[in-house]
Amino acid sequence: NEWDNTTAMPMRYIGDGTTKVFEAYIKVNSGQAFKFIGEQGTWDNGNYGTIGGAQDGNLENGGGSGDVKVAEVEGPGLYYVQVNLDDMKYKSIKMNWGIIGDATPGAWGGETAMTYDFASNTYNYTGSLNAGELKFRAINVSQFIYREDWKFAIGNSAEKFAYDTGASNFPITAGSYTLSVSIGFDGVATVTGL
Repeated sequence: NEWDNTTAMPMRYIGDGTTKVFEAYIKVNSGQAFKFIGEQGTWDNGNYGTIGGAQDGNLENGGGSGDVKVAEVEGPGLYYVQVNLDDMKYKSIKMNWGIIGDATPGAWGGETAMTYDFASNTYNYTGSLNAGELKFRAINVSQFIYREDWKFAIGNSAEKFAYDTGASNFPITAGSYTLSVSIGFDGVATVTGL
């Protein structure tokens, strides 16, 4: 029910209490598109889409607004989407997740890429790890959105999130691993293989 506004995906509020800034993690396939609405179940309280179909980050509110088509350029994948309804702008980027830490092949100097599986919406890594520590990180999103390296990192907390909560690193014993990460639309992350 992709265009049924009664089942519209809620976005996580990240404003300061007065600003209207929201985020979501959206799995988008080729040919799929979306808009932003102001209230689940109706188009009457906000119908935010592109201006004349231009995919340039600018929005207008109205039934004539165009669809947001983030996968047209970067292809199918899991996208981070942030919308600012005060400024009538959105940002989106296809997420690239990896592992980083002294337990990983790239150590703390750079992420070791994980492979994304669209069907299962999971990022996967299979290989050897050293004794040490690691985190999961999406530096490309951090740099694009905030110009910082660590805004999108998954640490070792009871409930895990795709946005950095300051959680500690995962302790690793040397050996072979198959790691998997999946991220829900609200940024809640599920980690397996550790």
